[in-house]
Amino acid sequence: MEATQSSFILLVLISSLVSTFAITPSPSASNALVGGYKPIFNITDPHIQDLGKFAVSEHNKQAKTSLKFVNVIKGQMQVVAGINYDLVIAARKGDIRRNYLAVVYERPGGKNKTLTSFKSQLNGV
Repeated sequence: MEATQSSFILLVLISSLVSTFAITPSPSASNALVGGYKPIFNITDPHIQDLGKFAVSEHNKQAKTSLKFVNVIKGQMQVVAGINYDLVIAARKGDIRRNYLAVVYERPGGKNKTLTSFKSQLNGV
């Protein structure tokens, strides 16, 4: 009987430890929390540059302007039900180069994008 009781106590103790570790979030899980903005470190990534081109193209259609995309200078991203990209974009109108702030929402899967904001950045980068 005492061996059975010891086995039971050992089983309860092991179960408690396993359940404690099973519900404790890992450090990488806390880094992937939804909602916060994270910097984009590889700003030259072709996908990021394509998002900048998309933002300028959509802005040109909506505002009936003729900006020419130069490059994405910096940005950050926010994971929501998809990804919000908050980008600083360099674009030209004739000989004048100016920086613009754009927000592009990309739906899960990356196939559909929406320009949600585009405005001139008056004070530089």
